[in-house]
Amino acid sequence: MAPKQKTIYPWSRRSNIFDPPTPLDSLLESPLRTLIFYLHTILLYFRGASFKPPRNKPHVRVVCISDTHCNTLPIPPGDLLIHAGDLTNAGTVEEIQAQIDWLDQQPHREKVFICGNHDSYFDARSRKEADKKRRLNFRSLHYLENRAITLRFKGGRKLKVYGSPDIPQCGGSDFAFQYQRHLAPWENRYTERYGYPDHAYSTSTPPRYRLGLSILTQRNMEAIFWDKGQESYERLMERKRRGLVTDFIPSSAWIDAVKVIWYGVKGILWQRLMVGPMGGNGGLMINAAVVYQSSTDVGNPVEVVDLKSQNIIPENHVGVIVHGKAYDVTEFLPEHPGGSKIILKYAGKDATEEFEPIHPPDTLDTYLDKSKHLGPVDMSTVKEEEKEFDPEEEERQERIARMPILEQCYNLMDFESVARRVMKKTAWGYYSSGADDEITMRENHSAFHKIWFRPKILVDVEKVDFTTTMLGTKCDIPFYVTATALGKLGHPEGEVIFTRAAKKHNVIQMIPTLASCSFDEVMDAAEGDQVQWLQLYVNKDREITKKIVQYAEQRGCKGLFITVDAPQLGRREKDMRSKFTDAGSSIQSSSGQSTDNSQGAARAISSFIDPALSWKDIPWFQSITKMPIVLKGVQRVEDVIRAVKAGVQGVVLSNHGGRQLDFARSGIEVLAEVMPVLRERGWENRIEVYIDGGVRRSTDIIKALCLGAKGVGIGRPFLYAMNGNEYEIDWMLECGSIESHVVVDTRGLSLHTTMVPSDTLGLTTYDPLASPAEKAKAKL
Repeated sequence: MAPKQKTIYPWSRRSNIFDPPTPLDSLLESPLRTLIFYLHTILLYFRGASFKPPRNKPHVRVVCISDTHCNTLPIPPGDLLIHAGDLTNAGTVEEIQAQIDWLDQQPHREKVFICGNHDSYFDARSRKEADKKRRLNFRSLHYLENRAITLRFKGGRKLKVYGSPDIPQCGGSDFAFQYQRHLAPWENRYTERYGYPDHAYSTSTPPRYRLGLSILTQRNMEAIFWDKGQESYERLMERKRRGLVTDFIPSSAWIDAVKVIWYGVKGILWQRLMVGPMGGNGGLMINAAVVYQSSTDVGNPVEVVDLKSQNIIPENHVGVIVHGKAYDVTEFLPEHPGGSKIILKYAGKDATEEFEPIHPPDTLDTYLDKSKHLGPVDMSTVKEEEKEFDPEEEERQERIARMPILEQCYNLMDFESVARRVMKKTAWGYYSSGADDEITMRENHSAFHKIWFRPKILVDVEKVDFTTTMLGTKCDIPFYVTATALGKLGHPEGEVIFTRAAKKHNVIQMIPTLASCSFDEVMDAAEGDQVQWLQLYVNKDREITKKIVQYAEQRGCKGLFITVDAPQLGRREKDMRSKFTDAGSSIQSSSGQSTDNSQGAARAISSFIDPALSWKDIPWFQSITKMPIVLKGVQRVEDVIRAVKAGVQGVVLSNHGGRQLDFARSGIEVLAEVMPVLRERGWENRIEVYIDGGVRRSTDIIKALCLGAKGVGIGRPFLYAMNGNEYEIDWMLECGSIESHVVVDTRGLSLHTTMVPSDTLGLTTYDPLASPAEKAKAKL
């Protein structure tokens, strides 16, 4: 026992110099210090939480006990159990080992303990003679003596725990780890301040001037804020006690007292009334003693601290993670054109792999309300989904390994033939699909077979010049890369591959609204004075449309191609069937009624398109941009005439690649009808006429030019060539250029039409429509 000392004041109830002073003792020694001590405690109480829990980290429950003094008691379950000193009374090996064995039986994942002044075995100065050669078995426990340990918990969360048994002198030499009270053993030992929630600091005795009221009130937790107010508080508490009268003489202590009050009040206003708890600037102090005012009577409850994370996705909401950020998509579920099933499949999970090929990376940031942006996610805490074995994918990888070398592809249909074998099923289904029975899609190419050349002879063709001007831009060859959606289905880099290849060959690229890459990504990939056009699906929200158009003009786009033949995207059964397979088989309820029906990638990306777009909107477009306006998807002579009258700069004769309306005429057939009418009216120079759809040979381009087209758009072949890398796109363009020069001097050609057999290579490349698949055979 500690030696008896003379009491400080006659009225004091302190029987020992090591006993804590009573409130009266403190008041007489230093009124200012005592006042600030109690006022600081009250301010801390009203300031609330001293930390802001991190987002999206697994919860860890820490159970804190100390001063069990050979008592064993029920301990609440948790992840980490900390025993902070005084396992025993006498500190013998028998007592300590018994307590260790008891703690080892607890179900907690990690168990840490430090010793206290009663655990004399651990300090060589206080160890009993009989125990000096005896050893302890720590079993599954971590013993900390002025050292730290990093513990790992579920979901990858880590906690760093520092433990020290040192305690100011409070007894004789038979007590362990005591230091003289005038010393400061902590200054050069472990100076890093740890804050909630990833660090724990465990000591055998409470920090000085903290948790002082816990002995009187059994309030065993106290917040701490690492701010100027805390510094002032500590400085004030350390000052010399000046007595009842002297304490009120003005001094620097008064300045510290004002700072304590100011930072406390400001903290209450800041956290309670304004922005809530600030992260990383505070912690929590806990008195874990289970005995109460003695070393025998168990009176205090076991303290449990839940190191919770701030749920990044609110309860009862649906959230997804894309590119390391979380988004609340609850309100979007019923609006998603691909159905809610695909979103629910990735609820609370990383949906980047599914999202990225279909949407630009900035889609959610741009179009989802800011209140639904839930912030970044620590991806180390997100469980990685195990991918099921896919025999079809394994076979596809084998076909990729056997893919022909690039130099064996001599024309665009060769690239298509290879793509059919090596592309993912979803990508091929989307790229190659046409509307309904795909008659128009096939006719787009077959129509060129009805046009024959009547070449002249003895014409000087030593120098063949294919350069032309499209919307004021000089081009080396009269075709452009037309807009095609979802480039990342075919290659991770998406549309930027087309951008680089187009620059090399001085070909214009049309940037699609439904690109997998963002608009800025495609524009940023352009070099120097490279020319790009924008293809636009008109949004129902005209303000969004205006913003897109004007931003494109600001970034340097030289033409605006408004798609006018797609009030909604067509019914493409090949795409729908491949999407059906990916979405799973449970699309019918047990009653046989349809409950879900995915419409494929096309419908999943096009719900924003305005079906009310009409001729009366053209003047509005002309008022918001100075870019040349071209109507894309014109299929009637009458509409071309109306376009001239409306003052637009061009039209694209197109049926959307045969993907919108089956049995629509091909662009080349409409061209043959349009140009004579324009020439008859003398309007052939008032508007630029382009076509796209079905172009597979340089002869197809030349046929279109001979019939009066300004230029030709090519789409699908670029998608088919991107299944490898940008060198395939480059090689495809080289093949086209070589093939074009073989067809000599187009100025000497005349044309006539007739019916001819279909191209056999085209037939072997075509992927026929699939019939409904049979259900899998039941396993016995």
